[in-house]
Amino acid sequence: MQIKQKLKNLLNINKTSLFWGCLSFIISFCLIFIIMQRNFHTSVLKKGLEEGIINLNQINTDIAYSKINFSSIPELDLAEIDDFSLYDLNGNWKISFPKIRIYQPWLSTKKLLISLGNEQEFNLKGKIYNISGDESVLEITLGENGQPELLLAQLKNISIKNFAKIKQINIASRKLNMTMPSDSFLPSMENFLEINHVDIDGLLNYPLTSHINHLYLKTMLMGRIESTSDLKSDIHNWLNKDGYLDISAFTINWQPLLMVGRGQLTFTEQLKPVLKLETSSKGMLKLIDDFQNKNFIDNKGAFVVKVLLGSKAFKLKENDEELTVVTPINYRDQKLAVENFTIKTFNQ
Repeated sequence: MQIKQKLKNLLNINKTSLFWGCLSFIISFCLIFIIMQRNFHTSVLKKGLEEGIINLNQINTDIAYSKINFSSIPELDLAEIDDFSLYDLNGNWKISFPKIRIYQPWLSTKKLLISLGNEQEFNLKGKIYNISGDESVLEITLGENGQPELLLAQLKNISIKNFAKIKQINIASRKLNMTMPSDSFLPSMENFLEINHVDIDGLLNYPLTSHINHLYLKTMLMGRIESTSDLKSDIHNWLNKDGYLDISAFTINWQPLLMVGRGQLTFTEQLKPVLKLETSSKGMLKLIDDFQNKNFIDNKGAFVVKVLLGSKAFKLKENDEELTVVTPINYRDQKLAVENFTIKTFNQ
């Protein structure tokens, strides 16, 4: 009887030891897997930083930072960057972040979170705009090769000193048809941008009201931009294959203007933008009047455009205060045209 009891106790001990041994193995395996994944992601980040600098330099842009640390240890950030700046090599603009953190949710191997902090600074030709708000975090979902496939961001309560306050910005971007041939003419990326409730500083001189209710933009990148070591060549090759950015839909609700439309954006050989839009709007005639009164647009062009738009303007609803017009709007070579008549030429 005693022998049987001893065997039973021994068996219980062995079961307990086996359980804890299996649990320890599983935990160790998970930790090793997580560390290996983090090692992979840090190597991807380092390589991406090097390639990013090369590509940015090709478009007269560069980055700077005072310190950068990478870590593969769980619970620590994958990377921390102090005093990060993205700037134009010609000195036209610079945006600065006191600290950027790149980290992963616990037990997640497919997502990266990038914290931009809650304070930034934008320098436009020597004029500084201090930006503050809730913590800005970008969420990136990675594919099997470690490359980004989905980007999500929601920025809230943004204040740009002496310029504007923005209630919310939503951003989404995802890759499409990732296995398509390089010469295929399918959309390779879908992008969304939504901005809600913007209050502009009342001291700024502009013809519209100081509150923007809603801005919305959906675009599709048609064709695929191949990724090599030469960004400019990649873009030229994409353009030579008739690549362009399809503007599937956009909405502007900025009183007195309410505009919807679609169009496309492409580029010249010198990579200057060429924008073509088909729009339907209310308040366009009043907006042109206000622009003209502030000498913001060309008087001769504005006069012709108002005649053309006035001849086809109509009331969409009987109680509408503003007339509706359907009109093309184009931009090329620093010239903004409505009904194919230039109303504004911008400085280079």
